[in-house]
Amino acid sequence: MLQLGDLGLHWRIFLLSGVVLLAILCIFGLLCLSALQESTRRSLVQHLVIAKLVADNIDTEVTAVLEMLTQVAGHQALDLEDGDLEPEKRLLQEVQSQATMRTYRLILMDNQATVLWSEPLDLAILGLNLMDRPDIQEVRRTGRATVSDVVLSRPSGAPVIHLTVPVWGRGTGMTGLLTGEIEPQYGSFSAFLRPVRLSGTAHIEVMDRQGFVLASTEASLLLQKGDHASRFAELIEGRQPAVRGCHGGCHEASPYRTDEVLAFAPLSTAPWGVAVRQPEAEVLAPTRQLQRQLVLAGAAILIAALLIAWFLTEQIVRPVRSLMDAVSVIASGNLNIPVPSYGTDEVGRLAQAFEEMRIRLKDSVQAMERLNVGLEQRVQERTRQLATLYEELRRKEEMRTGLLGKLVSAQEDERRRIARELHDEVGQSLTSVIMNIAAVEQTLPDEPGGTKARLETIRAVAAQALRDLRTLIFNLRPEVLDDLGLVQAVRGHAKERLEDIGICVRVQVNGLPQRLPPEIETMVFRMLQEAIANIRRHAQATEVRIGLQRIGSRLLVTVEDNGIGFDPQAVLQAPRDSRRWGIRSMAERVALLNGRFNVYSQPGHGTRLEVEIPLEHWPEGEEVARRA
Repeated sequence: MLQLGDLGLHWRIFLLSGVVLLAILCIFGLLCLSALQESTRRSLVQHLVIAKLVADNIDTEVTAVLEMLTQVAGHQALDLEDGDLEPEKRLLQEVQSQATMRTYRLILMDNQATVLWSEPLDLAILGLNLMDRPDIQEVRRTGRATVSDVVLSRPSGAPVIHLTVPVWGRGTGMTGLLTGEIEPQYGSFSAFLRPVRLSGTAHIEVMDRQGFVLASTEASLLLQKGDHASRFAELIEGRQPAVRGCHGGCHEASPYRTDEVLAFAPLSTAPWGVAVRQPEAEVLAPTRQLQRQLVLAGAAILIAALLIAWFLTEQIVRPVRSLMDAVSVIASGNLNIPVPSYGTDEVGRLAQAFEEMRIRLKDSVQAMERLNVGLEQRVQERTRQLATLYEELRRKEEMRTGLLGKLVSAQEDERRRIARELHDEVGQSLTSVIMNIAAVEQTLPDEPGGTKARLETIRAVAAQALRDLRTLIFNLRPEVLDDLGLVQAVRGHAKERLEDIGICVRVQVNGLPQRLPPEIETMVFRMLQEAIANIRRHAQATEVRIGLQRIGSRLLVTVEDNGIGFDPQAVLQAPRDSRRWGIRSMAERVALLNGRFNVYSQPGHGTRLEVEIPLEHWPEGEEVARRA
């Protein structure tokens, strides 16, 4: 990442000057932005105030209608318990004739919401039951006056609004209902909006919880589904005023798809709300004009400030740049060109110091060149000596490896010879002795404590000696290794040495040919033989897993137990006279095959041996079988 220190002095001075000027402009810009935000906020608040004023005006009118209906419902002539409707009819005709309210029809119902009379009279609705209307159910449930959303009048189907109040009897509870029915299409509410004067193309909408426009300064929107129905329903239910910017994506379904400012105020007496809407471009036009002017003025000031900073920087940096060119010549290794003089000011004194440095460096370089000649000669001599020593060491290592391999081969050959001689001579002799003793036993009578009993004892001793001899022959050179190969030899030896002391053994083989080269089979078997012996003597394990797997051109051998574990580093670093030769002998056998040997263990967590032996230089397949 580029840092300030990576830039030249010219750019650093220029950038620092620019940063200071930019900081001043940023403070100025923040103040202007705050003023712009305040202007925008006031414009939004102004629309919200208009919406609240209209809402209050409509609330006043609705409250007046509800109070009138309540007074009529409480009139002494309105008695639905006496069965005589003539006084009620005259009362409704008198109230309707006064035309002091904006109701289209008055409807009188009994306690079961059955229409008893309407004024003006409509015979089609007499006897009609309106119990299914939600506003009727709410009045009967709460006993309070209710204002409905837009509903369809029956049976005409015209959109209307119902203002319903309960009719109370003389101490007998609710005896009926009185409803004032208003038809918004006749402009009963739109008349409240005409005195409001809005700028531009702003308009006002009054809508119910379902999103239907009850009144609007735009006549084409009357009784249409609004484009913010769900959002307005939430605000009406929560009685929450709101003002916000609305963009094309927030409209639900409307011809309006332009960005606009929307202020909303709910009514307190009816489940309606008032929305004041105006295109955002009109509302924020003065603010955006001022914003453009401020941006242009700021850009002009910034350009002028950067030009001034650039001019001042050039006046300061030009002498420094010339001095840097002279120093670059010195840095390139040319110490013969003197540094020019730049007067007696700070730059001139710096140039004089560089000139003195150039002279001293020139003298030092000449002295170093003389020393390097002698040092190079000594380095070449030491390199030749080290090469000779390395070659001698490599030959000795090859000799040691070859001798160790021959020693191991000779040891295996000698083991094989001794095992064969023991089997052919001593083994046959013991077998013959056992057979002869058995034959002599057959000729002797059964006498307690006699000669036959002693011969049985001698035969048992000879049989045990023969078994011990066979175990010794297997340890020297198991015949199964020569006859059947590594896998069978390992299986047999592991089961014989471990299962008799209660250790469960599992041998897993994967990807191996039928036979491996004899050298590898012998080395691997001896290593596993040593590992099994260590497990029997020290591990205290209950389970042992032995794995033989070929991966590519390498043989992977693993031995893992769940015993008590040990510290491998302590064993490997122990003195050679401490009788801890097991791991070392295994490691040396693997090294003869150019393999890799690892031990993973810690006290209390078992032990895992891993051996990798390369097979790419060994014959395999039919050739190995033929050699075997």
